[in-house]
Amino acid sequence: MPTQMWANPGMMQRDKKMNVVFVCTGNTCRSPMAEGYLKSLKKSDVNVFSAGINATDNKVSKNSKIVMEEIGIDISHHTPSPLTAELIKKADIIYTMTAAQCAILKTALQSFNGLSVIVEALDKEDIIDPYMSNIETYRECRDQIVDAIDYHFGIKKRIIHHLHEDHIGQIAELEKLCFHHPWSERSISESMLNRTTYLGIMENDVLVGYLSYRMMCGIGEVNNIATHPDFRRQGIARSLLCELVGNGVFSDYTALNLEVRESNIPAKNLYSAFGFKEVGRRKNYYDSPKEDAILMTRRFL
Repeated sequence: MPTQMWANPGMMQRDKKMNVVFVCTGNTCRSPMAEGYLKSLKKSDVNVFSAGINATDNKVSKNSKIVMEEIGIDISHHTPSPLTAELIKKADIIYTMTAAQCAILKTALQSFNGLSVIVEALDKEDIIDPYMSNIETYRECRDQIVDAIDYHFGIKKRIIHHLHEDHIGQIAELEKLCFHHPWSERSISESMLNRTTYLGIMENDVLVGYLSYRMMCGIGEVNNIATHPDFRRQGIARSLLCELVGNGVFSDYTALNLEVRESNIPAKNLYSAFGFKEVGRRKNYYDSPKEDAILMTRRFL
């Protein structure tokens, strides 16, 4: 893997935002995914752009949109554009998708007198062009891009654990912290025996967030998503949802359902970002306080 961009103290002390440009061939698949992901991290000290060495199409590829939607990122409004001299002059660092693209740009930039832009490949392995390939190839491409960007920008990867019987006590404690009517250890144990899967995130061996779901008859049902109060607004729920819908688990299922309090706007916005749509409501479903549940569905087929 290349040297981390932020490892240079001089770069960290810049007075202006860092202009990052991702470059691929047509700016329809790889570089739009890279641009969309880095923008989703909302780094206040970075401006993000993308372009293609030979951009000719007028819209982003369908599969790129699909696999980015799977992790809650909308790139449907991206318009492919060519790499111009103006964008090159604006850039502080240009990331290419392959070593060959990197070499081509470095040669071309020799004609730019006094230009200090850094050019390097995003990953030590070429990021394969998924154009016209199947959806799994696009997912592999997306995941390689995400991992490379996380490395360059020092993004901490959250490890998702499959929880089991040894975690029941911690799940129950988290339930008490998050819900007015928490599940008991017995209920959690019975749900595990009844084909409910639990995904969790640990910090120093302490469970700080979990998601549980069950799949039956071609449809998935999210039971609970809980985040420890001290770890909220840190992307815990987002990471769990990424693991759930972004790894192809539901490729053979028609839909994934969940319910959420009507007043829980942040949660509803998060679910909407992952492709969930409001399909109905259950009157007075929740207690303390009494409130309707909004039913939301993410369709896969």
